Amino acid sequence: MVLENIIRESARFFVPRSLHFKQKTDSTYSLTEKINAIKSNWLVLTQNGHLATLAANRTRASDADVKAYTPISFNLPDGTTIAGRYRYVRDNCPLMIGTFGFLSDARAHASRNFMNIVKHPYLHDNNILILDHPTSAPFYCVNRQASWGGIDEGYILTEVARQMKEKYHAHQVHLIGISMGGLGVIHAAYRGQGIINSALAISAVTDPLDLPGSALRSLQSDGPFGKRFWDFTVLSHYFGLQTLWKEFRKIVGQSPETSVPNIAGIADLFLGTKRYSNKLMENLLAPYIKEGIHHRKIPQTLEEYLVASDAVSIAPAITTPLYLLHANDDSVVLPAHYYRFMLAARGNKKVQGMIMPHGGHWGFTSAYGTRWMAEIIATHNQYRR
Repeated sequence: MVLENIIRESARFFVPRSLHFKQKTDSTYSLTEKINAIKSNWLVLTQNGHLATLAANRTRASDADVKAYTPISFNLPDGTTIAGRYRYVRDNCPLMIGTFGFLSDARAHASRNFMNIVKHPYLHDNNILILDHPTSAPFYCVNRQASWGGIDEGYILTEVARQMKEKYHAHQVHLIGISMGGLGVIHAAYRGQGIINSALAISAVTDPLDLPGSALRSLQSDGPFGKRFWDFTVLSHYFGLQTLWKEFRKIVGQSPETSVPNIAGIADLFLGTKRYSNKLMENLLAPYIKEGIHHRKIPQTLEEYLVASDAVSIAPAITTPLYLLHANDDSVVLPAHYYRFMLAARGNKKVQGMIMPHGGHWGFTSAYGTRWMAEIIATHNQYRR
């Protein structure tokens, strides 16, 4: 493999063994051991979660950034429309599908970070599809309803992967999800057996009642995520969610058929969504009910849907190779999200993961370098072929 010619040093120097849930699972090396061998750039100035997050996710993608990407959209069987941008290299290349979290469309800050990563030579031979997240403005404008991702996004990703294999002859489909996109990828790893070849969830939300659920509800109060949440002193939150929300309102404002909510309306927009009707829920939950993951009672409220979307419930049943990567200094999605899922997945050899000391929230390119992140993704994809 290419890594055997490249890697000369081990990164175990900064990854304590106590942080590993998965070690060797058979006579071959585990994926965690392969990833541990990747050399870090060790960028000392960004060994801080807030700084790494801000530095890696500075700006939205420009026209120059998306020059190699063609707009693309998909009409799904349940009537949902999802769009994004597609970088085609050639036939017979692996396809990576990326989804980048709360309010993030295909040109969001986290998407741009990914576009920089896939420029690296290790990932040149991949077709790339970056989707608008189901919480993004383009999704809201087209579907006229907000989505909470989770089970919903797992269905969306599975159907998009199916169409890419049928219409574009993608022979290998690898998912990469960030934050709430990570939750969607986890659900797709459960739902998409035989369609999805592997899944990589980074800085992933595993409990949607906690994030974004609790954060959105708290926007309606004077609590720590209320007025103070938007204070300039809370820099990582301000430059994160505030800038995403500003762009959301801008895009919605360009659609004549949708109203533009104010800051206080973000909670109402998502907490008041009518998307999860009984008919839609029956379709989304069908495989979960059939396999006994959830009871036959269809969720009647948004809170019940979020409970159903908790990734812990499907951790033991995932059969698609899934890897979780998290940072111990992630102040947006706390490490507890990683630990609770990995504890639930113990005994499932298809699930592996690693938590790094640094990297913040999808800020690994600042903490360890773009090459390091590119090698992580390439190693994961090659290991799982």
